[in-house]
Amino acid sequence: MFAWLTSLFSGKSQRANASGSASLVHAVSSGASTRTPRASVRRASPPSPPATPARSADEPYIDTLAREVGALTALTPFQEQSTSLLVEAVSSYVGTHAIDPPVMPALASRMLELLRADEVDVVALSRLIEKDQATAAKLMSIANSALYKGNTEVQGVRDAVVFLGTEQVAQIAIGLASRAMFEAPVDRRNAVGAERFQRLFNHAMTTAFAACHLATQRSRRHSEAAFLGGLFHDVGKAVALRAIHDMVRAKQIEQPSEVVVDAALQQIHGEPTAALYQSWKLPRQLMSMCQNHHRLALDTVPELHFVRLASGLDALRTGADVDKREALQEIGESAAALKLNDAQVRVANTETHAFGERVLHMFG
Repeated sequence: MFAWLTSLFSGKSQRANASGSASLVHAVSSGASTRTPRASVRRASPPSPPATPARSADEPYIDTLAREVGALTALTPFQEQSTSLLVEAVSSYVGTHAIDPPVMPALASRMLELLRADEVDVVALSRLIEKDQATAAKLMSIANSALYKGNTEVQGVRDAVVFLGTEQVAQIAIGLASRAMFEAPVDRRNAVGAERFQRLFNHAMTTAFAACHLATQRSRRHSEAAFLGGLFHDVGKAVALRAIHDMVRAKQIEQPSEVVVDAALQQIHGEPTAALYQSWKLPRQLMSMCQNHHRLALDTVPELHFVRLASGLDALRTGADVDKREALQEIGESAAALKLNDAQVRVANTETHAFGERVLHMFG
């Protein structure tokens, strides 16, 4: 089930190959189980999806999405100039200062190794999770939350694994173990804009769950790549946001406006420089996803298009105007690459929104 993920993390970490990355200056100038389950524990049921929004019978669904989004506010000339200056400042700072790079959490790697077996050992999986008290506590909280309509209280990690299912538990645990990459530095949790880290994490988890689900409907062999691709595709924004926080704290720059930060983060991670990625220690396939998911060719492997489709659909619901503008184009492109018709895109949108609500209940 998780063979792709296991092989991905079993080797040594590799340095990013940034030879195909566009320079940031160019981006600015161009605009561009083996145990029997306990009888007292009932299987969890997923939450019900929201109702599908109404649309006219003959309107292409991508036009429906654009209509629902409404008019998007363009940057003013001053905001464009401020964005360019912030992008240049972040690029320079990342190139000359030590920013904690994204790394694959040890718990995730060990869990993926365990999940290599065709029959997952529930006892071994439970013991692995129990070693991380924070993850175990959060997993128990999720299993006993109103999100899952169980009649019996889940009292231990093993019961939670049986109740939620090994695959869902693995996804939640990997997400929790990776959350530190989407958090403000410990000494700056109350910094201006720190809530952006929570939004980044929620978007990452929503994209991961939705992309994995959409890919599974096509083929199980795409689901693992889609999940991890969704989880890490925007982690570059978190790196750039840490740099902005560092510079504001050091009084190297003034606190930029929300609109300018939105635009700068989108531009930096969409057209990255070698400086942003050269110190990362993620597997090569994930590095490629982080660097190039906004510049996919139509013949790119399907799981990457599922990531872009899910990310775009969630961005229409939760993103800034600059995110929504790009999302509409990418939804259309990736839907076409996957040969999805209007009805299928409409269902994907409804399911992505449902996963977004689930993530809010799970992770806050």
